[in-house]
Amino acid sequence: NLVTGAHTLRVWYGGKQQQRLALLGQLSETDIVHNGKDVWSYRSTTPEVTPSTLTQEQSSTLAKPGVAGITPQAAADAARKAIDPSTAVQVDSTARVAGRAAYQLVLNPKDTRSLIGSVRVAIDARTSVPLRVQVFAKGSTSPAIQSGFTDVSFKTPDASVFEFVPPAGSTVVEGSPFSSSDIPVAPDVAGTEARARAAVLGSGWTAVVETHGASPATAILNQISTPVSGGRLVTSALISVFITDDGTVFAGPVSGAAIQQVAATGHGL
Repeated sequence: NLVTGAHTLRVWYGGKQQQRLALLGQLSETDIVHNGKDVWSYRSTTPEVTPSTLTQEQSSTLAKPGVAGITPQAAADAARKAIDPSTAVQVDSTARVAGRAAYQLVLNPKDTRSLIGSVRVAIDARTSVPLRVQVFAKGSTSPAIQSGFTDVSFKTPDASVFEFVPPAGSTVVEGSPFSSSDIPVAPDVAGTEARARAAVLGSGWTAVVETHGASPATAILNQISTPVSGGRLVTSALISVFITDDGTVFAGPVSGAAIQQVAATGHGL
């Protein structure tokens, strides 16, 4: 459900052996606490607490949770990779994000065929850490996608933060092995199999990703798509997705007509 709507995630990081994540819903909370070899997972909707003991290998893997993929830092890294001759870069006026002074890098596509109007990266003026990334559709004054801090501290969290105490009324479920699926992360909509068989058609701000094979997102896309010649089409202000009759998926920040053109020709715009 991280794909849609607005969500709040609290993150504490005390080094490779100590992390805590809390995904806050309107009436629910999911927590993962990693403290050395011990991991506690908790879901308020159950409510169940699951303790687990990690091997050294598992502990090291958990130190780099998949949730990092939706942080401002990860989004900023992706935005920086887009800086090439197809991008116009400028420094915007200063801003305040999470109560901190920041300056903004504004990335503008030179290719007018892209649905992306601009990407704005707010950088902390004191630490140079990305505080917020906003993606604007062409002609829009409100971000279509935003990942940013509402509150941030660069101090190491107190050790007590990672000492998990089961909430009152919860049930401790012993013996359940820890699974990476317990981590509240944004889903990989391409899926492992599809990602291995993906190709990028074109480049820059009009690049289209072509994937083959079933993926977790295909069923959802079929439900919200519109029948068109040769398949089904999903369009939005920021991205278009074309699913051919044989199941091939084309997705990119271009118009519906452009995505169908790419699918028909087999090469980028």
